Amino acid sequence: MLTVVSTFSGCIIGGDDENNIGEKSSGVESTKGEESGGEDIDVSDSSSINDLDPEVQSRQKNNISEGNIGENNATSEEITGGKEEQLSDGNNASVDVPEEERDMFYVPLPPSEKKQNPKIKAKGIYVTANSAGLEPRFQNFIDMIDSTELNAMVIDIKNDHGVMTYPSEIEIVKEIMEGYSEPVRDIRKLIERLEEKNIYPIARIVVFRDPYLPKFHPEWAIHRKDGSIWADDKGFTWMNPYEKKVWDYNIAIAKEAALIGFKEIQFDYVRFPENAENFDMQVSITNEEDIPKDEIIKKFLLYATEELKDYNVYVSADVYGVIATYITDKDGIGQNWEKITSVIDYIYPMIYPSHYGPGFFGLSVPDARPEETILNALDNAIKRNATVKNPADIRPWLQGFTATWIKGHIDYTYMQIREQIDTAAKMGIEEFFVWNAGNEYDARSFLTEEEALKRQKGIRIYRYEMGLDYTGNTAQETLEKYLGYINEKNVIQVYPYHWSNFEMNIEKFSEWASRWTFDFLEFNISSVAPGWNNSFKVDITLKKGNESIVLKNQKFDVFMENKIWKVKSPVSFTEALSASYEE
Repeated sequence: MLTVVSTFSGCIIGGDDENNIGEKSSGVESTKGEESGGEDIDVSDSSSINDLDPEVQSRQKNNISEGNIGENNATSEEITGGKEEQLSDGNNASVDVPEEERDMFYVPLPPSEKKQNPKIKAKGIYVTANSAGLEPRFQNFIDMIDSTELNAMVIDIKNDHGVMTYPSEIEIVKEIMEGYSEPVRDIRKLIERLEEKNIYPIARIVVFRDPYLPKFHPEWAIHRKDGSIWADDKGFTWMNPYEKKVWDYNIAIAKEAALIGFKEIQFDYVRFPENAENFDMQVSITNEEDIPKDEIIKKFLLYATEELKDYNVYVSADVYGVIATYITDKDGIGQNWEKITSVIDYIYPMIYPSHYGPGFFGLSVPDARPEETILNALDNAIKRNATVKNPADIRPWLQGFTATWIKGHIDYTYMQIREQIDTAAKMGIEEFFVWNAGNEYDARSFLTEEEALKRQKGIRIYRYEMGLDYTGNTAQETLEKYLGYINEKNVIQVYPYHWSNFEMNIEKFSEWASRWTFDFLEFNISSVAPGWNNSFKVDITLKKGNESIVLKNQKFDVFMENKIWKVKSPVSFTEALSASYEE
């Protein structure tokens, strides 16, 4: 038997030996139109609700503790990659493009003086163009938001049918929309009404599914192999994601929306069509550089973010909720969680229970079990976000409709909507949007702002007192799961908990795990250092056949990063996982 004795040595696989765990802290609470951290809620005379964030506690404790965890205290910007908490006023003079150099996608540059656009904890509803242009319907939405915890609207600007909500001034859009009567004739007046009530306006732009644009620019659409324009089973045509003119068309609309006063641009249908196997066989798409689907979607979002950086808006994207569960782009639609969350400000997973088929999360009918479905979906999303150095904030789309087409479905009344909101809040997700295509909303689904803040405060206090991360685990439970998953060689489950200073993606981690040589692992946690600076002494035995490797008094540090507890393993342990055994 080979015995290795190691006392409190620490290292990582895939990163340096300094534990740079500091990161930006999110805001506390947001009232309508205020910055996330604009209101401190007293818990006692000397502590705010933000002081009860386990991640803040873990970061502070680790930064002042002895040993290698706190020795290299990087700044928040260094850790997060510089993604800002709010968009600044900006006072650089804008230099516009000379008229003779303007192309068909031209949009004026933003003014040098910009309004403040702080990040908020947004809670809202989806509003169609027709609803936005119809009174008293739109005023009723404003009144409901003003009297509840809600503070935001996602409003169609270019909808699922490819048409505009308001008369655009962009040359190419004006040409394409000629003869079409837009529902909202004065979009700036609409924005003013929202601003009066401190309602956060988000512009929804449907990108690659577009049945209108191909009528004018068929060369930009996806074509069948015979040269005809391809359409999906519902008759919708799609634009070619590899065609940069499609990017510029939609981004021009986004720029105009920003100039009008929208504070966030939400791109929807940033993907390829479903049923990828049939789709790929039917179509002919020029892709000279052989760029994978998920990579071209990331490139579009990167390009959009760069083009919009001077326009004082945040950039977000709607994604299928299942991509947080699938490690790869299993459905072939071009959506990969890590590639998308790493390049935008907000990610909106559509975690409608009706979107999950029989057997998902071990549920025969997920639609009939909203609480369990939301818990599992957000657990996956939080863990996937935790593996990215500076991920987007998660704002889930929740189901506000009854899915009558699902066998075994249940009716979704205000009670089921409230259940989803409360379930997300238990996971630390205090932002949400409710989707109902017909814009039928029941105010009973929502609390008053005061009630919501009180409930959020209670949840945060409980999570702090229990030492829970956003997935509901304590530091010791996380360590036990981490070692248990290593024993099972369950790479997918181990990966989010393994601290590597963001230097190992899932491919690199899987390649390392493929070299593990043991048959099974036994462990005993012998002592725990109390407080938020969690250090554990663990005795470990790795076995292969009749041979064993014994590691005594191994120090495992567990700390909060990106909303979950993570484990920093000693080098002696990580090396032993792939050690050679005597024959």
